[in-house]
Amino acid sequence: IVKPFLKKARIEFLSFPMTQDRSTLKTHWSKAAERVAKKLSQGLSVAFTTLGDPGLYRTFGYLLKEVTIRMPELSVEIIPGISSPFACAAAACMSLVLGKEKLAIIQGEEADKNTLSSVLEKFDTVVILKVGKRLKAVLNLIDELGLKDQAILVTHAGQDKEEKIIRDLSSLKGLEEKLGYLS
Repeated sequence: IVKPFLKKARIEFLSFPMTQDRSTLKTHWSKAAERVAKKLSQGLSVAFTTLGDPGLYRTFGYLLKEVTIRMPELSVEIIPGISSPFACAAAACMSLVLGKEKLAIIQGEEADKNTLSSVLEKFDTVVILKVGKRLKAVLNLIDELGLKDQAILVTHAGQDKEEKIIRDLSSLKGLEEKLGYLS
């Protein structure tokens, strides 16, 4: 996405595995921070690009913490992006909340039956990010609670060729596994 705007920049990829194991994650955050700190120590400018906003459920926060431990005097500028809940609402041509309504944003891993039921009771709009493997269970719960007609699914928000807006959730039967993480 950003490559056309980075004419003279050297692009390097950092490794952040898709795991919940904190030890493994900390190892990768630390290695990435070492690489970034080394570039900064050489007087180079460094940018970390991410889909959406760097402050909402993004690896950037962990990397920033690790880099600033190594370089406490570092001056950092964070440029906000359009977070996926707002990109999804725009794509679906809808408001997330109006007036005094309450909005909750949770991660897909938190979308178990008890947590989601509790959140749905307390909030007018609930956004579940990165639903991935939990999609089938979430769809079952939404159906069980009679909310299927009030729910939509957006996948790959803001990505022209891959973005899909699904308003009829019953059309997803059997496709839950294929929609993936960015849903």
